[in-house]
Amino acid sequence: MKHRWKSFCISINLSTSSDKLADNLGIDKVSRLEWVQSRVDREIEEQKLKLELDERAAEREAEMILQEEFETQKQLDAQAKVPQKLSFLFSIE
Repeated sequence: MKHRWKSFCISINLSTSSDKLADNLGIDKVSRLEWVQSRVDREIEEQKLKLELDERAAEREAEMILQEEFETQKQLDAQAKVPQKLSFLFSIE
């Protein structure tokens, strides 16, 4: 519990010192809030884009897997037909 209290105090102190720094630089709280909101909005947009890219990559991977399965099945079907034809030919002779 003691550790949590220290980290809370440190967090408040950092926040207070950043407020003092902003005041010294002449930055008002509204401007700071707008800046923070723009950062949050950018982060949200970046996360949305990353999610969209991940979804597209997953779709491409799924398409590739389906294509591989289709090709494999096609090869298996072709292999399955060959012995039947050969056995039929041998039975005629």
